[in-house]
Amino acid sequence: MSSLTNHQDSIDMNSQSIQQIARLAFQGDFDQIRSLASPELVTCKDQNGRTVLMLTADTEFPSPWQSAKCIEYLLHLGADPFETTAGGDTAAHFAARRDNVRLLALLPFDTKWLQNVEGGSPLTEAIRSGSWRCAKHLLHLLRLRDRSSDKKKILNAESRSILSPARKEGRSGFAEIIERETRLVTSGYLTLTVTGLTEMEKALRRTLICAAMRGDVEEFQRLASCSNCDIPSSTGSTVLMDFVEVCDTGSDPELHASIRQRLIELSDVTAVDVLGNSCLHKAAADLGSPADCEALIAAGASVNSLNSLHQTPLMLAVRRPQVVEQLLRLGADWTRQNCYGDDALDLADGLGCRETSALLSSYLTRRSLQLPIFTTASYRNFFEERIELSSLCSPFLKTWTCIRLLGRGGIGEVHEVETDRGVKCAVKTIKLPMQGGNAQSDLISNIDTIVQGERNLCFLRHRNIVKFIEICHSEPFTVVLFMELLDGQSLTDFINGKPLDELFIQRFTGQICSALSYMHSRKPPVLHRDINCNNIIVLRGDSEIKLIDFGLSVQLNRSVSHVSAYTPTPKGTLYFLAPELLGADESDTVKYSPESDVWAMGCTVYQMVTGTLPHGHCSNMLALANCLSLQGAPKLTRPVSRKLVNFYADCVAQNRRLRKSAAELLRHEFLLNTEPDTSPVAAEDAENQPAALRVEPVYGAAPPQGACLLFCIGGDEPSLLADVSLAQTVFARLRFTVKVSMDPTCDELVDALNQTAFSQELSDHQCFVCCVLAAKAGTDGAICTSDGEQLELGDIIGRFKPNQCRGLRGKPKLFFFHTLANLAGSTAENIQMKDADFLVVSYSGTRRPSPMQEMLSLIDKRHTECSIAELVGMTATAEDSNLKFVSTLSKPLFLNPTVASG
Repeated sequence: MSSLTNHQDSIDMNSQSIQQIARLAFQGDFDQIRSLASPELVTCKDQNGRTVLMLTADTEFPSPWQSAKCIEYLLHLGADPFETTAGGDTAAHFAARRDNVRLLALLPFDTKWLQNVEGGSPLTEAIRSGSWRCAKHLLHLLRLRDRSSDKKKILNAESRSILSPARKEGRSGFAEIIERETRLVTSGYLTLTVTGLTEMEKALRRTLICAAMRGDVEEFQRLASCSNCDIPSSTGSTVLMDFVEVCDTGSDPELHASIRQRLIELSDVTAVDVLGNSCLHKAAADLGSPADCEALIAAGASVNSLNSLHQTPLMLAVRRPQVVEQLLRLGADWTRQNCYGDDALDLADGLGCRETSALLSSYLTRRSLQLPIFTTASYRNFFEERIELSSLCSPFLKTWTCIRLLGRGGIGEVHEVETDRGVKCAVKTIKLPMQGGNAQSDLISNIDTIVQGERNLCFLRHRNIVKFIEICHSEPFTVVLFMELLDGQSLTDFINGKPLDELFIQRFTGQICSALSYMHSRKPPVLHRDINCNNIIVLRGDSEIKLIDFGLSVQLNRSVSHVSAYTPTPKGTLYFLAPELLGADESDTVKYSPESDVWAMGCTVYQMVTGTLPHGHCSNMLALANCLSLQGAPKLTRPVSRKLVNFYADCVAQNRRLRKSAAELLRHEFLLNTEPDTSPVAAEDAENQPAALRVEPVYGAAPPQGACLLFCIGGDEPSLLADVSLAQTVFARLRFTVKVSMDPTCDELVDALNQTAFSQELSDHQCFVCCVLAAKAGTDGAICTSDGEQLELGDIIGRFKPNQCRGLRGKPKLFFFHTLANLAGSTAENIQMKDADFLVVSYSGTRRPSPMQEMLSLIDKRHTECSIAELVGMTATAEDSNLKFVSTLSKPLFLNPTVASG
C-alpha cells in the first residue's frame, strides 16, 4: 500500500509540474520554462494521460508570440509530438480543437494526420470544432508538390468525415475550401505552377488584390471572406503574401495597417507558396515593414519557418537591419543554416551588410534556445569555429595582451596575443608617420578609407590564405590587423639557400596558384602585390602553405592610393617586381594587376628551384629594371623537368598580356600530375619554351548554345534541390534550353534520354548537358530511379555516342552525376571513354555546399574567361572536393559565345 501511495504522490507531483509548465508555455514565460522544464518532465503524463505538449495545445488561441519559443524549447528537450492519450489523441488533435495554429504549425507533418480511436484526424477535429485557422493550415500543407501523394490518400480517406460536418449550417465555407483544395494540383519544379482554379476564382483573386493594393477598404471588406483570401496564384502565393511583398507602406501607413489586419484575420498566415516561402518570408525579404513582421508573428506565423532551400525569414532579411532586429526580438533563431550550410551571419558577411553583421555578431555569445553566456574557454572554441567562416565578429572586448614578438618590419610589428575573450591570434600593428597641421585630418581620413578598403580581406576564405579576423583603426596613426595564428616557418627559411626537391616545388606552387586564382576571381579582383618567399608560411608538417602579409593587397578600381591599382612608385619586394612595375615595358603608369602577382609567383618558383633570389645581384630598382629590360626573367640554373620549365616560362613572360592567368596555370600539366615528369631539361633550353598565348581551335557556339536535361531523383533532399536549382539557373543564363524532370521512373528517364538523342532539333544545338542528381545509388555504379530500378551511368552516356546520336557528332557532350550515396565502382574516372567530345563529372556525398554546386557557381562566374575543362579542374583540385572527372574533349569548350565564335 505504501508503494502505491508513493507512486500516486509522484504522479500528482508530476501532474502539477507539467500543468504549471504548460501554463507558462502558453503565457510565453521562457525564463521560467528554462528553470522548471527538464527532459524527464516533458515526457511525463498527468493523471489524465496528457503530456505537457498536449496541455499546451489544449489552450485557446491566440497566445503571445513568446509561446512559440517555449514550444520549440519543449520539443528541444524531447517532448514527443507522436505521444497519444488512451483515446488516441495527439497534441495535434488538441491544438486543432482549440484552433491553436501557433502550436500546430510547429509540429512535424506526419503527426498532423494521425487518427484517434474514433477515426478522427486533426483535420476532422478542426472542422467539427469550427477551427478555421487550423483547418486551413492543414489543407494548405497538401498544396506542396512533394505532398501530392499524401493529399490523394488523406482526402480520399477523410472525404466523408470532413465534408459531412463541413456542409452543416454555418460551415459551408469549409466545404468550399475543401472542394477547391481537392481540385488544385502543383506540378513542375522551380517553374512550379498551381493549376485547377476556375476562371471565376482567378477573377475574384485579381479583384481582391487590386482592392487591397489601391487601399479601397470598402470594396475589400465587401469581397473578402475566410474562404477566398487564400486563393493561390499560379506560384501558390496568397493575397496576404502579395500584399506584404509589394504594397508600399510609405503611401498611407494607417490604411496599410487596416487592410493588413483584415487580411490576417481572414487568411492562413502559415500558408506557403510553391517554393516554401511564407508571408513572413516575403515581408522580411521585400517591402514588408517591421510592423508587418510583428503582426504576422502575433497571428501565428512561425518566425523560424523554412522554405525549400531551408532559408528562414531572418536569412532573407539580412539586407534590412531594422527587420533583422525586429525578427531577433520576436524569437528568430540566428543559428539555423540553409541548405548550403550558411547561417544569417554568413549571408550578411558575404553580402557586405555590415550593420546586420555587427548586429548578429553581438549574438555570438548566446544560443537561440538555452541562451548561456559562454565561458572564456568555451568562447575560444566557439570563436575558432567562426574564424573558419571568417565572420566579422570582434575577437576582443576591450584589450589584448602581447605574448611574444613574431616579426618586425619597416612600419610595423607582429605579435602573438591573447585577447580578453581568451582568443589567441596574431596581431600586426602598423605605425604610420605622424603629421601635423592641416595634413593631419586628411591623413586620418585617408587611413579610415584604407581600413574600410582592406576589410575585403576578412571575406577571403581559402585554405592557403591566412584568415583575417578584424582590421581596426585603433589610434589616429595606428592600424591593427587581427589574423589567424600560424604554426610554421617562412618559405625562405624552409628553402634555407638550397634547391628544393621538385615534389615540394609542385606541391607548394599548386597551393600558391590556387590561392591566387581564388583572389583574382573575386568581384572586384583582390591583388596581393607582395608575393615573395618571406610572405609564404610553410605550416608544421611541411605539406601546406599559406599566403600572409596582405598589407599591399587591394581591390581594383579604388581611388585612394593605398587601395588603388595605380600608385606613383612600385611597392613590394624588389626582386619579385614584374617588368611593367619598373617601366621595363615602357609603360608610363605603374599598374598592379593579376599578371604582376603571377610574375611574382614565377619568382618564388625560381627561388625554390635554385635556392637564390631572381637577379639577386641587382642592388637597386634601376639595376633590376635594366636587367629585366635586357634579359627578362632569369633562366633556371639547374636541370629540372620540362613541365616545370614550361610552367615557369608561362609565369614570367616579359609581356604581361602573354602570361597565363592563375586559373589557367592550375590546369598546367606540371600541377595536374601526381608525379612530376622527372626527365631533366637543361636550363638553357628554357629559352626555347616561349611563354606565348597559344592560339588553339575551340568548339563553336551560337544561340541557343545547347540543350540541357536535368533529372532530380529524391527531390526532397536539400542538397539535390540546391544542385538542380543552381544548374537550371546557370545553364538558362548561358542560353541553353533547359528541361527539368523530377523523380522520374526508370522508363521515364530512358524515354526522355531517347527522345532527346533522336530529336531532329538537337542538330541545331552546339552543346549538350545532362545532369542526373539522385539520392540513392545501386550496385556496380548504377543510380536508383524513383521506382527502385537501377540505371548504369554508362547506359545514360552511351545513348549520345556518335553512332547513336548523329545530331551531336563532333559536338561537346557534358554529363554531371551527383549521388548522396556512394557510386561504388563507377565514378567518372573509372568510365572508359573511347569516343571524343565527352566530359563526365561525378560526385558522391552529402557535403554542403556540394562540389557540384561549387563547380556550377564557378561556371556561372568564370565562363567568360575559362574553358569548361579548366573550371571543372579547379573544383576537382580543391580541398575535400572528391569530384571526379574524365575528359575526351578534343578542343577547349568555352560557354561564352564571344570566345567560341572568335
